Amino acid sequence: MALRELMADLLWYQYFFIGLIFVWSGFVRTSLGFGGAVLSLPFLLLVLNEPLVFLPLIAVHLMIFSSWIAWRGHREVLVADNAAQRAESNIDWRYLIKALKIMIIPKLIGVVGLLTLPSQLMTSIIFVIVIVYAISYIFNKPFYSKNPYVDCILLALGGYVSGTSLIGAPLIVAVFASHVAKHQLRDTLFVLWFIWY
Repeated sequence: MALRELMADLLWYQYFFIGLIFVWSGFVRTSLGFGGAVLSLPFLLLVLNEPLVFLPLIAVHLMIFSSWIAWRGHREVLVADNAAQRAESNIDWRYLIKALKIMIIPKLIGVVGLLTLPSQLMTSIIFVIVIVYAISYIFNKPFYSKNPYVDCILLALGGYVSGTSLIGAPLIVAVFASHVAKHQLRDTLFVLWFIWY
């Protein structure tokens, strides 16, 4: 009931900006395969400082875009398979399942934190995470790993961060990019987002 009242109190221009941010994040996610949530959530929180209002909407948005893109990639593989020799899957299921096993417990811990921590604290955590990501890209020091132990740490951290705020993609992508073939990476990530959110 409180959420319905909160949404009813928004002004027309707040709805406009929320819609505009979602459209923009859809373009980002469709082109890169990730980044829509991490780039849109801080702007959404500037419109309305209530993470629990936007996180379910972002999750639905992720599911729609990820399922559509992954299905389209699967159809292209089927067409290639029918036209010539057997095509390789557009999704690396082996690594996807391995990563999910590492991330599931931290993800659940993050969701519990999201539901129990005050929204002001959650907003602060989200902005700190985004600032860390921004600094890493400004100085051209993106997260990456060539060590299996560091891979596990990054996946666990990515799972936790995605549980609290749905913005764990930069940590998760850093690991997936070094283990999944380039032609499978985007669709594998889309399937991960669909399962994950």
